[in-house]
Order: sequence, then C-alpha cells, then structure tokens
Amino acid sequence: MIIEDTPELPVEPLQSVGRDVQALRTGTGEGPELSPAEALRTALRLGDGALVVGEIRGEEARVLYEAMRVGANANAVAGTIHGDGGPAVYERVVSDLGVEPSSFGATDLVVTVGARRTAEGRRRRLVRIEEVHGSGEELRFAPLFSLEDGVAVPTGRIDRGESRFLDSVAASTETYADVRRAVDDRTEQLGSLAADGRTTPAEVAAAHARRRRP
Repeated sequence: MIIEDTPELPVEPLQSVGRDVQALRTGTGEGPELSPAEALRTALRLGDGALVVGEIRGEEARVLYEAMRVGANANAVAGTIHGDGGPAVYERVVSDLGVEPSSFGATDLVVTVGARRTAEGRRRRLVRIEEVHGSGEELRFAPLFSLEDGVAVPTGRIDRGESRFLDSVAASTETYADVRRAVDDRTEQLGSLAADGRTTPAEVAAAHARRRRP
C-alpha cells in the first residue's frame, strides 16, 4: 500500500511487473477525501505487506511510527520525509511532528537521497545510508554508506560485522555471513544490470526471476 498526498512514488511501473500495489490518494482540505492519518489506519487493517507513506509532514507521522514500534505490517513500513541525514530527520520527526523518541528508535535505516548534477542533468542520487542505534533519547546514527567524490561507498561497518540491521534480518537458520553473501550477490546482479543499461522495473524483475529459476 502506498499513501501519498502529492503523487511521487512509481506506482504504475511497479504494477506493470505484477506487484500488487494499491495507491491511496489523500488530502488535507475540505471534502470527502481521507486524511493521511485516516488512510494509514485503514491500510494497517488490511493485513501484512509493505506500507509506504510519501512525504510525512503531519499527524500521520505518529501513526506510522506507532505501527513501526509495535511491529505492525510484518514485511516493511517506510516513509519519505525532507531532511539532510539522520539527525535532521530525527529533529523533524520528534521535535516538529511530535513522535516519541522511543517510537523513532524503531527506525532501522535512514536513507538520504540528494539532487546532483550529472551528464544527463540534475538527478537524485544516494548520499548516505545510516543505521539507528540505541533507544529512547540516547540514539545515534551509524553510517553504512557515505558520499565520497560523488559516489556512495561503504564505510566498512558491514564488512566488520557491525551492522545491526543485517544481523536482525537473518533467519533462525542463517548467520550474519549468510546475509552478507546474499547482499553481495544481489549487489553484483544489480551492478551488472546497471552496466548493461537494464534499469527499468520490468527488466530488473525479469532478471531476478531468471536467477531464481531452478
């Protein structure tokens, strides 16, 4: 389920490759439309699945983070918000939108994307990926990838076995090393596709399906 006020997320390309994506447009003015918070509560009642809220900026923030804190939607709960990195996102969510620090601590990763000049014009590119460590008001942000010479590169935490997130996604029969190998395998696959210029959702989905076929 994708909930947005201003449509920005790629719903149609995901649907075109068989993803069961439901988009719900919300509004904050007068009329019959749902508010973002009401739409989010409705989505949470639909059962497990990935839930993405585009551009968090109001009371829906508290609903979203409460869902994350109690473990609603077993697969993924995510949102987009304006902020230049982990500390800025924390300040926006906690100080401006009223989310409790303990609820914000349920965040696994903060992924920052910024506009950069490229040969093709201005494009959005990955700037950094940070893990959230600690609890309550004693939170800190540990970078897994950071920008160097215009490219996001690993900081070494994953290789040193220090990623809390990778450790948390390991199944009961898996080790941290197993998850690292799976990540490396996916990185190699996506890198090969990007080098060939195959970056549309349909091309990526087709390549992934062929790789999983016995």
